[in-house]
Amino acid sequence: MQSIEYLSFEASSYCGGNCFFCPQDRYQLRNQTMPFEIFKKAVDEAAPMGLKLISFGVMGDSWLDKGLGEKLKYVKHNYPNVQTYIATTGHVIDFDLVKYFDVIKLSNYGFTKGTFESMHGGSVKFEDAQLNIKTLLSLPNERRGGVHIYMSYLLTQRNAHEKDAWLEYWEPKVDEISIWKLCNVGGAIEVDALDDIEYNGPAKSCGRGLSGNMAIRVNGLVSMCCFDNFLDLVIGDLREESFADMFANSEMFRRIVKVHKSNNFVACGLICEKCDQIYDRTDALIYTNAGRKIGSIAAKGTSISHYVQE
Repeated sequence: MQSIEYLSFEASSYCGGNCFFCPQDRYQLRNQTMPFEIFKKAVDEAAPMGLKLISFGVMGDSWLDKGLGEKLKYVKHNYPNVQTYIATTGHVIDFDLVKYFDVIKLSNYGFTKGTFESMHGGSVKFEDAQLNIKTLLSLPNERRGGVHIYMSYLLTQRNAHEKDAWLEYWEPKVDEISIWKLCNVGGAIEVDALDDIEYNGPAKSCGRGLSGNMAIRVNGLVSMCCFDNFLDLVIGDLREESFADMFANSEMFRRIVKVHKSNNFVACGLICEKCDQIYDRTDALIYTNAGRKIGSIAAKGTSISHYVQE
């Protein structure tokens, strides 16, 4: 039977940012929130199939889902061994919900206002993020719970000059820190727009096409990959089908599995052939302080945050 260890939920496709390296402005399911019924169905079906981790993110900021608290409390009450993760810029945080997360990843890509807002864009303001992150770190234990605070820096030509100052300031303050180079976001960003990315062959499966660790879109569509920005790898719809139905009947699921098992990506017709995740991105991870392996984009260490691909 197909297992499901990790589900990524697009609880909200609202996003305050307009990051230059993100295709969110071209996403067809923008400005929606996921109904609780879809979330509950996905979790209830995945739990007996080996679910270990729920991630909130994909193409939006899940803090903008007014129903996020209901979703988190359902998981922690009914499936206390399933761990929870959220990726966020930190410009919006509901501090009453922090204790329901096992990991909060802070995507914080600039040390000064000008650089930070150049990277994140939109309504994501430096002062808001700074205040919220500092408030988060100062929460008393009864409000913070056991949450693991992980901060990430995405290195580009725009912010490289602030890397050292950022690292010196934040590393002593958070539980885990890492610095990465850009990826091409499932082929959505042209290679010549990126900064010195290395593609080392031969191509091989990233694992997403085989693991069953899907991205649940805001309306219940199920993608085999969180980088499926334009819904090209959809295997089913939770409003009409179960995961078991999708694994048994989806032609797209069978096609994805076949390509990833054979590592035959050339002219396969899937977005995977244009994605840099099928190559050994030995340049991707530049710095870590928590057991990840430098030179491996899929490296996993000891903390729960390592379940989640950057």
